[in-house]
Amino acid sequence: MAGMAQDTSSPQAATIQPIVDWLVGGARSVRLPEDVLGELCQRLVAAGLPLYRAAVFVRTLHPDILGRRFLWRPGAEVMVSDAPFSMLQSDEFKRNPVARVTSEGQTVRRPLDRPDCPDDFKILAEFREDGITDYVAHPLPFTDGEFHAATWTTRRPGGFTDGDLAAFEAIRLPLARLAEIYALKRVATTLLDTYVGRGAGERILRGAIRRGDTERIRAVILLGDLRGFTRMTNARPGEEVISFLNHYCPANR
Repeated sequence: MAGMAQDTSSPQAATIQPIVDWLVGGARSVRLPEDVLGELCQRLVAAGLPLYRAAVFVRTLHPDILGRRFLWRPGAEVMVSDAPFSMLQSDEFKRNPVARVTSEGQTVRRPLDRPDCPDDFKILAEFREDGITDYVAHPLPFTDGEFHAATWTTRRPGGFTDGDLAAFEAIRLPLARLAEIYALKRVATTLLDTYVGRGAGERILRGAIRRGDTERIRAVILLGDLRGFTRMTNARPGEEVISFLNHYCPANR
C-alpha cells in the first residue's frame, strides 16, 4: 500500500526458499557437518542476512564427550570443538543461553543495543565488547524429543529485522533434521569403533558388512596380565575394579 515503509534490508522469502530446499535436499554439495554450517552461512549472507557469528551445538552419545560445537565466522574455517561432561557443572554453561534453549526448547533473543535488553547471561557482556548488537538462540528439536541449539549474532546497528528472524525460523527445522542425521551417523561410528575396532565403524557404515570383507593391516598383539588382579577382584567391589582399570587404560590412549 502507498505510504507504508518497506524493509528493504531483510531477505525476501523467495531468496530464502532455495536455502531451505538445499537443506531439505540433504545439503549434497558438502559432506562434513562443519561444511554444512559454513556453506549455510555463506548462503544466508548472500541472501542479505548480516551474520557476524553463528554456532550449532549438538549433544552426542560418547563416553567422554558431551557434545560438539561448530562455530562460524566470516572469512574463517568453521571451528569444531568437543565439550566434556564436566562442562555441565560449570558456571559458564549454567549461565549460558544455550543451556536454557536445550533444556526448555524455547528461543532466546537478546537485542543488545537496546537499553531495555535483559542482562541475564554472563556471556552477553562479552558479546557487547565484541560489538554484537543482537543475539538469537534457536532450539533444534530432534525426533527423540531432545533439543539442541543454533545461535546467530550480528553487528548491524539495530540488530536483526523481522525478516531476518523469519529467515532463521524458516531454516530451523530443516537444519535440525540434517544435524540429527549427522549426529546419528557419528554415534553409530563411535559405537562400532568401540566394539569392533578403531576405524572399522566408518568402513562398516560404508558397506563393508558382508562375510569375507577384509582389510590388511600392520599390527602388534600384546598379551598381558596384572599381578594380583584376581585377588583384587575377589576382595573389592566391582565399581572399584572398573575405576582401577580405567585409570590405567583411559579411553583417549
